[in-house]
Amino acid sequence: MDKMIERKMKENLIWLPELEIGYYPVHNNPSTPYDDEYFDKYVRYENTEIGRCLNKFRVNLVNKYTKGLILDIGIGCGTFIKQRGNCLGYDICKKSIRLLKKEGIFYSPYNEDFEEKGIKAITFFDSLEHIKNPGRILSRIKNQFIFISIPVFKNIDHLLKSRHLKKDEHRYYFTDYSIIQYMKYYEFNLIESMNDEIKCGREDIYTYVFERNKCGSCFWYNPPTLPMDKEKYGTDGMCLNTENGKNRVRMNELACQLFLDKDKKWDKEKQKFV
Repeated sequence: MDKMIERKMKENLIWLPELEIGYYPVHNNPSTPYDDEYFDKYVRYENTEIGRCLNKFRVNLVNKYTKGLILDIGIGCGTFIKQRGNCLGYDICKKSIRLLKKEGIFYSPYNEDFEEKGIKAITFFDSLEHIKNPGRILSRIKNQFIFISIPVFKNIDHLLKSRHLKKDEHRYYFTDYSIIQYMKYYEFNLIESMNDEIKCGREDIYTYVFERNKCGSCFWYNPPTLPMDKEKYGTDGMCLNTENGKNRVRMNELACQLFLDKDKKWDKEKQKFV
């Protein structure tokens, strides 16, 4: 690659039009801008009209899906955790970390086991776009719900004029289409999306709820026993590769449906299982 282009790519906003994803190479010091003032800013937001509306919405949304233990990634000043309860938290702001450790609820999403701890959901409220490599966390999530509140842009022009273009904080920029596709890449399906945070008074912030795509998961057979019919399932009904001496089988949605309910039969006319 040309040296000038390579250098500019490391210093400037990159927009991938076919993916509708933007990336900015944030080069911030680990403690800046996530310093004490950053924490105190959220303290000031906490009891504003917008702050109260946001927190009520977020607590009610999460509780709609689970009353169990959740992990809040990017806690701000801990408003959501305090109001909902039954939460663990993770942050890189030193003041937030001290708060979490004082309460005994600091929990790293990078090297802890979500299943073993009994975590039922992971929340990324205003945090996913800050994380250097979200895939490191997403790839470790198995059966938990995921809640994301994030700025959403119509296109690159919208992004360039937006207050959410924060070159000292935000690494990733999505459209509505691309955040859903991004999560699909990590095998999560969209359950619902909403603009309630905009109704609370925020600008261009949308909320998404995802769950693991069980039909996109891997099922192990040695040898495979599930019959594949190209007429029913298409050519991608099953793909095989070898890992640790076993056949790794990934099924598309139709094949998965048959696996989950073998008593159903495929209706060619209706194009569904009955």
